[in-house]
Amino acid sequence: MFYSQCILNSIRPINPYVIHKKIWRLFPNIPMDLRPFLYRIENPGQNGIQYILLQSDIQPQAAKGDLVLLHTKAAKLNLQPQQNYRFLLRANPCIKLKSKRVPLVGNDSRIAWLTRQLGTAASLQTENLGITQQQLSFRKPKTGDTSEHFGKIATVCYSGILTAQNAAELQQKISRGVGSAKVFGCGLLSLAKG
Repeated sequence: MFYSQCILNSIRPINPYVIHKKIWRLFPNIPMDLRPFLYRIENPGQNGIQYILLQSDIQPQAAKGDLVLLHTKAAKLNLQPQQNYRFLLRANPCIKLKSKRVPLVGNDSRIAWLTRQLGTAASLQTENLGITQQQLSFRKPKTGDTSEHFGKIATVCYSGILTAQNAAELQQKISRGVGSAKVFGCGLLSLAKG
């Protein structure tokens, strides 16, 4: 697994769908259905430089354009059962109703969602769990059309401590991402020893 830091200079907040397309340029010749990366904008909605954390299965390659790949390092996670880890996750906690995703409201339902997502891989220490919500607006081209679809998702940034229960399962959660809206910078679960 590779972890990279990227920056994107902008005088205004950037559409996360556009950032996703720019990140694809770092992975030439990879089919679109095999997305090898997750990313998180560290300062979403702010003007100026956008800081982006990138996790990928393959090493990204510097590309021309305004997305600058600062550095990349290979890392092998050595997760241990019953070990506490500090974590950070930007996610899109929602439920699906009639093929439409509906955001969850209230911290209790958001905590329950994250608990379900982690399953038997890890348990949350809810007493010090940080939860901040941010509305994320995007524009996405309609398939086979020159017009754009405008939308919003309610992202939530979780921070706190979790305890690894099943290290192999937790590794899979980290590799695959948590929840939906990965194209918009959600799902990247970052861990550090707590």
